[in-house]
Amino acid sequence: MSYKTYQFPIHTIKEIRTRAALNTRVEIVCLVKSANTLTTKTNKPYAAMTLQDATGTIEARGWNISEPAPAGTIIRASGKVAEWQGERQLNVDFWRTEEEANPADFAESAHRPAAELYAEVCELVQLHGREPITTLVLRILDNHDEALLSWPAASRHHHARVGGLIEHVHSMCQLAMVACDHYAARYKHSPDRALVIAGVVLHDLGKLTELSGPIGTEYTDAGKLMGHIPQGLLMLEQYLRLSTVGEEDSQRLRHLILSHHGRKEWGSPVEPRTPEAILLHLVDMLDSRMDAALSAWDAADTEGWISLGHREELFVGRNEEEVPQ
Repeated sequence: MSYKTYQFPIHTIKEIRTRAALNTRVEIVCLVKSANTLTTKTNKPYAAMTLQDATGTIEARGWNISEPAPAGTIIRASGKVAEWQGERQLNVDFWRTEEEANPADFAESAHRPAAELYAEVCELVQLHGREPITTLVLRILDNHDEALLSWPAASRHHHARVGGLIEHVHSMCQLAMVACDHYAARYKHSPDRALVIAGVVLHDLGKLTELSGPIGTEYTDAGKLMGHIPQGLLMLEQYLRLSTVGEEDSQRLRHLILSHHGRKEWGSPVEPRTPEAILLHLVDMLDSRMDAALSAWDAADTEGWISLGHREELFVGRNEEEVPQ
């Protein structure tokens, strides 16, 4: 590929998505989050990329470029601002690799330091757990701490950022304990806190092998062949064999992982059949959906209808300063 010398101001992705006028030519330095070669209706190949910097992501298309930049690399790209299905897009004319750039500088990170979130999750496990489940969960956390501090919770859609997985788990822990308090005050029987907190920590454990990592996140071969639910169960079994957790609690922990997507058509081998599993599924759904909605709102920085993907739209209302106090 031949390259030109760029003469255009460098923009952030958020600026392109919210302020740059259509057909404006821009230059951007960014991380290639994902990349594919697709074909048009006339079988002409083109490059399809998702670009990312610390301010967000944007879809890019190289209509005259058949080979995209590799996922996980940093590029300097030039192109025009376009729109597709109501979303800003960058039509790239040229790109070149930025060899000395650090990919971590261009990746969105958790809203709080991942180490703080991890420490607080460990404290919550100790506070609300019971032996020997607490020892089991803390051992798993300790053995996977480095990955948990950086792994995203997904390749896109929700918590798709460095440290997103521990951020998701931390948020779910807090939501789940509030829910446990709520129902304990109203019913003779309430969800078992130890099982709930364990389920929250362990439910997405398989994503450590389903996803390739925090930079240029893609699905691994194992992720495509099995998905994170079976992989999470296999990882749990390794620790259960070395623990003193009883058979009843072991079965309930297995059920929490297997049922957390809620429905078979959503990927759960079984549907939730214990109060703890129902609570886990609903808290997981709440946190993932709210992160998707609020992250899209933050990225849009505007009012009106914005896309959430999967043909879903979100209406963004008035700005914070207009909300009555």
